[in-house]
Amino acid sequence: MATRIWKYGLNITDVQVLKLPRDHELLTIQVQDNNVVLWAAVDPDEPADEEVPIYCYGTGQAGPSADQTYIATIQHLRCVWHFYF
Repeated sequence: MATRIWKYGLNITDVQVLKLPRDHELLTIQVQDNNVVLWAAVDPDEPADEEVPIYCYGTGQAGPSADQTYIATIQHLRCVWHFYF
């Protein structure tokens, strides 16, 4: 697999679905130029046909289910957001 690191813009919303190549690794989520961005290692030669749900929880809100995996926590727009897949 010829891996490249690509970035994907995210919204602050309960759940959103990204279409990624099948062999991917979610690396981190951070704020870049006031935009929320996810970085992932992907094989650009593979089709982006896998739907990956990204869940966002604000501090104090109901949290993730036991089968979700933590990605990152960010501070954005005076709030703290926790992302899982």
